[in-house]
Amino acid sequence: MHTRCSFLAVGAALLALAAHPSAAADPAAEPQGPEQFAGVLANTTNGRTVPIVVHIDSYSPVGDVRTLALLLKDKGQNAVEAALFRMKGRGWIRIGSSLGYEVPLIRSLATPTGRRIVVIADRPIQFWEQWRGTRSLQYPFGMVVLDIDHSGHGQGRLIAAMRAKFNSEGKVELESLGTEPFRIIGVTQQPLK
Repeated sequence: MHTRCSFLAVGAALLALAAHPSAAADPAAEPQGPEQFAGVLANTTNGRTVPIVVHIDSYSPVGDVRTLALLLKDKGQNAVEAALFRMKGRGWIRIGSSLGYEVPLIRSLATPTGRRIVVIADRPIQFWEQWRGTRSLQYPFGMVVLDIDHSGHGQGRLIAAMRAKFNSEGKVELESLGTEPFRIIGVTQQPLK
């Protein structure tokens, strides 16, 4: 079963910035990085947990977001995937004891209670997916959304495999390969050494 989500419903108001440049009118108010957040990734299906770290070296300019939105609209998600692969890394995500995976698109959006950090990357494709030609190859993106309050604490979601498209109403729509996003709980901002 696939989960279809409105782009705004999962907190990726990120591409909406492309349509509303006034939302990013004050670049001085945006955080600059570096920052780091740690939490626990919880699988609601089997109850297992694993630590997750989101490290941000810098935030992506809104121009990168606009470029990707136009690519998605004009050329589809394969063009977006190729563009993400070529972009400069803005930070990394580490799940469990794995090596950090570089991410090219990170935005911070103000909310009434703090801010929402949205991280989008071309996800690592496993060898067995390529070998078997699985349907998961049609879901080339991964996304982390962190809702952080003014004290640096919060929660979030991780979508491990998703695809994006414009729907008939002209809005970006995400479809997750899984039934629901993984929850990220106990998120705290970490001091950088």
